[in-house]
Amino acid sequence: MKIVELVEPDKKELAQIRKLFNEYVADLGVNLDFQDFQSELKELPGKYTPPTGALFAVKDDNNYCGCVALKALSEDICELKRLYVKPQCRGRALGRKLMGTALNKAVQLDYQFIRLDTLKSLTPALNLYHSFGFYEIDSYNGNPLSEAVFLEKKLSV
Repeated sequence: MKIVELVEPDKKELAQIRKLFNEYVADLGVNLDFQDFQSELKELPGKYTPPTGALFAVKDDNNYCGCVALKALSEDICELKRLYVKPQCRGRALGRKLMGTALNKAVQLDYQFIRLDTLKSLTPALNLYHSFGFYEIDSYNGNPLSEAVFLEKKLSV
């Protein structure tokens, strides 16, 4: 398995990423209409492209089993989005590897901070984020979910 950056994904790659994003939302069990998720899917790679964003996938043979994305919030702050590993691929530290890849890219893109939102019920994800030095902050993006948790990490350049 290897992590690949999808700078100019082709139709097949985009279809696989859309599938992963849809599986991610199904796993969350929440409605992401407030994030205009359907438009995000249609416009992929959209905001997750250079020079201010990035899109990564874990490739196993010709199939993707995980993903993560970065997008700009401001000149100094980016947001981590759609960190997901398929259930059958879990237990191999792929989430940790995707997180490390995304953090390294955020530093390369000269961001000072990285933010994300997640759900209180996603204990393994929260543990992962805390292990990378993320700390809780106030809401930054208008997420209306009562279970939402907002995290940030200062990036060292």
